[in-house]
Amino acid sequence: QEATGPTMIQRIEAVVCCVLMVVGVICQLWAAANVSNIPLGTICETYSGSPEVKDFDDFNKQFDWVDGLLQTVRGPGCANRGCITYERAASYFLASFKSTKMNGQIDRMRYASEGFYCKFAPHQVVEGNVSKLCGRGGTTGICRLWPGQPVSRGANWYLPVPTDSYAGPIFFASCSDKLQVFLSFMRAILIYWTEDDLAAAGEKFYLNCLADEGGTAYILSAGPVTALIGAVLTLVALHPRLAGPPFSDMGPNALILSVVLLLVGFWNIADQAAAHIAGKFQMCAGAGPPLTAEGRWYDKTPCIDVDSFGNEN
Repeated sequence: QEATGPTMIQRIEAVVCCVLMVVGVICQLWAAANVSNIPLGTICETYSGSPEVKDFDDFNKQFDWVDGLLQTVRGPGCANRGCITYERAASYFLASFKSTKMNGQIDRMRYASEGFYCKFAPHQVVEGNVSKLCGRGGTTGICRLWPGQPVSRGANWYLPVPTDSYAGPIFFASCSDKLQVFLSFMRAILIYWTEDDLAAAGEKFYLNCLADEGGTAYILSAGPVTALIGAVLTLVALHPRLAGPPFSDMGPNALILSVVLLLVGFWNIADQAAAHIAGKFQMCAGAGPPLTAEGRWYDKTPCIDVDSFGNEN
């Protein structure tokens, strides 16, 4: 009878460890899609002053304008996307992400510039009733994608420019939000694709986005692995010859440690995201011209606490 009590407790501990292992894995997948994700509307509001994102109609208007330009140069064969290819359009929107452009990785539209995702152009594109259009080199910098693109009149904040080692705030934008804009883009440019084709491309886009962000959640694996070790040690301790120390104590200790590691993992992910984004901004409050101008430090570093109208926030 004396062995029955501890054995039952050990069985319960083993089951709890297994449950924690499964929960930990689920949490890791959930974290890839949710932890530290920024709503795309928030990034667009920062970029342009409006939270609205692009839809099919926006992309359609842009590509209709491009069709018209190409027809004047190459002839009527360029009507109805006759001369616009996915490769050219993707390279154009990825121009600000230097590493992707240089390596020709046009499948990485999840890293496209804010101009690709956001409906409105920032108010800075209009100076003295003259509209600043994006050039052939892509959407690098603040510019208007086509003459009819709506312009926001609200204040905005400058965003850090992506580099080879810095993907920019768009990396942390919600994958599901980015997916909807991507599908609108695909429908507008690949007008002969079926819905099944678009769904397959969208699924690939979404899974790749989750995989990228899941990489930042790797630390969450420490919890499930420790829970698995705890489960194994607890089951080993069920054997009569191994029922005593240290195995009888190691299982419960691993169980407690797995819970701690899982919670610490979530904190680490949030801290990584904050450091990744905030580290590229400058605190500018209280410093006027010439140190700051239109929400940027004198060396063009974006201000985190001053908008483009000079208002401190």
